[in-house]
Amino acid sequence: MFNTNAVLSFYNDAINPEHRYHSFDYCYDAFARILAIDSPSECDIDLMALNLGMYLASWGMYRGSSKLLQNCSYKVHIGALMIVLKEKYRRLYKLSPADYIGENKNLVLEVFNELHDHYELKQVSPTDTLITKVLLGTLGCTMALDTRVKASIGDLEITQKFGEKHLADMKKYYDRNKSTIDEAVATVNNPKYHILKCMDMAFF
Repeated sequence: MFNTNAVLSFYNDAINPEHRYHSFDYCYDAFARILAIDSPSECDIDLMALNLGMYLASWGMYRGSSKLLQNCSYKVHIGALMIVLKEKYRRLYKLSPADYIGENKNLVLEVFNELHDHYELKQVSPTDTLITKVLLGTLGCTMALDTRVKASIGDLEITQKFGEKHLADMKKYYDRNKSTIDEAVATVNNPKYHILKCMDMAFF
């Protein structure tokens, strides 16, 4: 069963502009502004990369011996942004899991693989957690598959490893719980907190 109370509890913390959860809002807003510009400048992209880096740091991707913390400045994310800003991926913006079919599904897998290759080339471990957090904070076309989310969806028999089976399981879960999930999204009533973001909040 989908936990609407968990969504609302999370959101009540996230609306505090100084809370670490709110770094998602800053990142997602910055990306929306970039999407609205026909030809974003180098400064626009640079600022977006800084927002993305801060969001990832707030959400645990800069810790311990990670290459992002030890070896990289925020500029390592510029290449990732150039990928998600490709015209062909714009249709994935705020994608619903109901639409994990056909070309949409193929594009989600494709953008994931492009990001994987980018970070691997930069000698940053391209984990499912990192790549899906980048996607959630930009296109919003996946949940962030961190340890807590994976534990929750595992209990629901949703494949934890990102890939075609995970997307199929997510679509099936959403289709079964659509009215409850859509009601939670409507209750939050914030355009940044779309279906997959609210699902991520429920499972976190």
